[in-house]
Amino acid sequence: MKSIFKILAFAMLGAGVLNSCAGDAPENPEPRRKVAATISVVLPQTEEKKALTRADGTITDTDILTVDGLVFDENGKFIERIPANHISYSDKGIKIVLLFEQIDKKRTVHLVANARDKATGADRMDFSPLTEGSPESVVGTLKTASLPASLTNTQEHIMPLIMWGRVELNSGIMDNIEMNGIKLLRAAACVTVKTAEASESNHLGDFVLEGISACNLATVGFLTPTPTVTAAPSATPAAGRPAGTTLADASKTWAEGPVPTLYVYERNCNTTDYMGVIIKGKYKGESGYYKVVMLDSKGTPYNIVRNHRYIITISDVTERGYSDISTAVSSLPSNALKATLVDVNPDYSSITGDSQYLMRMDCNTSEVYGTHPGNTQLNNIVIASVYSDRDITPSVIIPDDASWISGIRAAAEGGNKYSIIASMISDGEDHETDITVRSDNLELPLKLKWHVNDTFRRGAGSYTVNLINAGEKYWNIKVKGGQTASPWFGMINSGENPINVIGTTGFVTEINSRYDPGAYLHINYGENNTARLHKTCEAPDGSPVSANLTVVRHR
Repeated sequence: MKSIFKILAFAMLGAGVLNSCAGDAPENPEPRRKVAATISVVLPQTEEKKALTRADGTITDTDILTVDGLVFDENGKFIERIPANHISYSDKGIKIVLLFEQIDKKRTVHLVANARDKATGADRMDFSPLTEGSPESVVGTLKTASLPASLTNTQEHIMPLIMWGRVELNSGIMDNIEMNGIKLLRAAACVTVKTAEASESNHLGDFVLEGISACNLATVGFLTPTPTVTAAPSATPAAGRPAGTTLADASKTWAEGPVPTLYVYERNCNTTDYMGVIIKGKYKGESGYYKVVMLDSKGTPYNIVRNHRYIITISDVTERGYSDISTAVSSLPSNALKATLVDVNPDYSSITGDSQYLMRMDCNTSEVYGTHPGNTQLNNIVIASVYSDRDITPSVIIPDDASWISGIRAAAEGGNKYSIIASMISDGEDHETDITVRSDNLELPLKLKWHVNDTFRRGAGSYTVNLINAGEKYWNIKVKGGQTASPWFGMINSGENPINVIGTTGFVTEINSRYDPGAYLHINYGENNTARLHKTCEAPDGSPVSANLTVVRHR
């Protein structure tokens, strides 16, 4: 592709030279030739399944149909808006091509995906605040277009998702260039509802999920996560930036199917103004509507933040829901339906609640690697963090056959926060088990895995650990802590040849399956150090995983 653009560029230049020699007309300045910037973009992952498109042609939250570049000069003043000349998909990601006039001065480009309707060319964002000479800060004020009154479903308005990124060309652009790994951040959040596996105790054999909706959802969003736009976007904002426009009518927000998914813009919530998820389902053959709202310890509904994927799993249904949607919208959540929620974000990703109380945990899986040097055990390892507003210490329940676990407990940290702590005794084999963390009538599952035999390859001064289990897909791993001033571990996509970490560059703090074949820690031999990471992925059975990884350094 790059060679084609070079041919076109030189052909244009040659035509300009020939025309300037024809006749007696005064000479015009030679036009600057066009040069191509090929940009490989990264989408911070939120989906359980990350396909570029579904087989039926349905738009997903990874689709990029159009891209515009908002170009600013060396003084931070707006010059022009240029559409992408080409967008290509491959198993390695998405590449876009923008054509610029050749320039040796700094250019800053804000990338905006899906801001135009691909079929009609109509804008899906309000670009009116941006005029020639506008300062770069104006980008921070741009919002998505308002919801048309005639539109019957908000999903047609929000999809495909608008995304934002930023690129600096500090030396200008004098020739065709390629830039890789430029992040785009979605402006919307995702809500998915599914049902757990049916059993005699949860009554889900009598329940059929038909669809979901939302009341008081935001229908307009800001392009950028903060008003400050002088840096590229972060992968997962911790707080939202609501634009302030909401829709109360839940009948205009339906998504249907066995695993329905909604997309909504950011909004902050309080006890009188919040977004609720309405679930439609048949219980023993009769349709009804259920309302789900998650509350924090102060009774405030959970905020909605861009690029988060809120996965609600229905865990128990005991009776039919409300007979009509308007009653469900105006009512409190019903205890006839219980659900857990995984927010694909490392902070308190597992959530459950009823109409009064909330419990949440920072993972649904905890993986521990290695043992303490010279021992066959690990002592007092923090495997999870829990928040519970019931003002009672949660209990931790393990299976009778999990004899390799000892002293497991919830330790109070203050402010209704608790650390789940466990010691483990090795018999030389790897182990895993399912744990239940319970706070009165609320409970959350926690899978614990102990990789005793954690070494993938050994070297003279270091060894490697494979962080991906067999069958896991669509994974993303971030380093959370444990590094020291003299580095002792590093993460890269290969583990065949252990590397001495000290003095070595090229290690990363985040790694993703879309762009990397694997994820490995390279660890210098030693002791008394622990690395902490967080992994999101899809398990072999298709369930979402939010995992704390604890890697203990050994010799």
